[in-house]
Amino acid sequence: MTRIALPSTRIALPSTRTALPSTRIAMPPTCTSLPRARFALRLFCVTMLVTLTACGRKDEATQATDSAAPAAEQSADAATQPGATEETSPQGSAPQRTASGEGAAPGAHVTLAPTQGNKAAGELAFYSEGNSVRVSGQVTGLKAGTDHAIHIHEKGDCRAADASSAGDHFNPTSRQHGHPDTPEQHHSGDMYNVYADDKGNAMVENRASEATLGDGAPTDVIGKSVVVHEKGDDYKTQPAGDSGKRLACGVIQQ
Repeated sequence: MTRIALPSTRIALPSTRTALPSTRIAMPPTCTSLPRARFALRLFCVTMLVTLTACGRKDEATQATDSAAPAAEQSADAATQPGATEETSPQGSAPQRTASGEGAAPGAHVTLAPTQGNKAAGELAFYSEGNSVRVSGQVTGLKAGTDHAIHIHEKGDCRAADASSAGDHFNPTSRQHGHPDTPEQHHSGDMYNVYADDKGNAMVENRASEATLGDGAPTDVIGKSVVVHEKGDDYKTQPAGDSGKRLACGVIQQ
């Protein structure tokens, strides 16, 4: 038996392994930063809201301050205007009442003219207030820094050079002369003294109690006269309070 040696049939095959490309894809930066952008936007909105709220409150405070300023100025102006208060003159006599500024229409008026040799003059308005008459106005040409009596007299006649034609105090109830605050112990024509300032001007806010205006009663002051005197009324001396000469006179008219 014969053996035949066959040639080797092993064939070296080429390697089939190939390097695959990497499949990792880089994400755009906007995708990864989106939560941060949202947080920043929310923070910006909150900041703007807080800022606008603070500005609104500041504007309200400014408006409140601006509106309060005119009110304060008006209050200050009102404090310097004559009020319905009573003041005691430096001499300590009867209280002087300054003008109240009430807006009611007067029921009567009087123009005061100086008597011979004097300079006192003025304008007064009369208002009916129940069983009394309010007298408001101003008298000028008085001796500065002094009290002056002012009365309603019984006659509406100022023709005499010294105003003696005006007669005595208006006294329909036949009482003694006295202070107007003393009930039933004064004339209906008795009133508070007025005080002349350093320029000789006196603001008048006075009252004739137990007097009436325009009703035709015995207490009616229409047609009577008003007289201003050189001195203050002492409210004790009869029959006219030792008030001195008559400086001005005028007849009450409707």
